[in-house]
Amino acid sequence: MKNMKFTLIGGDLRNVKLASLLEERGNEVYTFGLEGGAGGKFFYRCNSMTEAFARGDIIIGPIPFSQDGIKLNAPLHQADVELQDILDNIPKGRLLIAGKVPADFVKKVADKNVRIIDIMDRDDMAILNSIPTAEGAVQIAMEELPVTIHNCKVMVLGLGKVGSTLAVLLKNIGAKVLVVARNSRDISRAAAFGLECGMYEELPLLIGEYKLIYNTVPAMVLDKSILQFVAKDALVIDLASKPGGVDFEYAQYKGIKTIHALSLPGKVAPVTTAMYMETVIYNIIKEEYKGGI
Repeated sequence: MKNMKFTLIGGDLRNVKLASLLEERGNEVYTFGLEGGAGGKFFYRCNSMTEAFARGDIIIGPIPFSQDGIKLNAPLHQADVELQDILDNIPKGRLLIAGKVPADFVKKVADKNVRIIDIMDRDDMAILNSIPTAEGAVQIAMEELPVTIHNCKVMVLGLGKVGSTLAVLLKNIGAKVLVVARNSRDISRAAAFGLECGMYEELPLLIGEYKLIYNTVPAMVLDKSILQFVAKDALVIDLASKPGGVDFEYAQYKGIKTIHALSLPGKVAPVTTAMYMETVIYNIIKEEYKGGI
């Protein structure tokens, strides 16, 4: 694949490392809103968004693209970058690759014939991303609990990509893991992994036995009707995207410690996650530009 011109806007240390990785491949790399790394021969920090957009053929945004639906997620930038400014300045016909892009932004930018690919909607990225997410989730438990993970009774709600990776990792550490599934497919998957499995209908009867509870389901599964059965000395870690799957207000009322652990890959393993992102971005480019850019 020939060398390309990338523009990276916003993001955290993952995008800093990604810029370096793309540069090392011989690509021209331009950044805006990413003041976290020294520029190289082709890694050039632009003074304006307009300049950055003009220089790159492929635009790469952060994960998540925005925290509030109004501003670009750019923690390493000294000023706010409004999504409206991006809409006003992004050139027609560009490809934008980012994560968890707000639906209204996708709709508005479509009028400029800008193609958006949400990297977090792809199976390849989600599977790879589940690894640092699971490791980060275990790290939090190790720091918060007064006992070892080994021999600890752990419940994992959901057996999607994150839930599967997390449950297997916990099992390999020596935890006594119960995964809670909703359908026969996930029950069969749990059996294939050698994991004990329960059903959501059984939660009120089961959950009180567990000192460490992980939720990976992006829906309200741990509401008042379930949390009332959770032990007060249990730790609940919610890995689901905002707003999460836990009634945090009721948990606080009951004195149950909860942690909403978001964006763990960027926090615990930004370098590895950037390598995953690079791999997936090249997969996307191969799919989108079969005839070349």
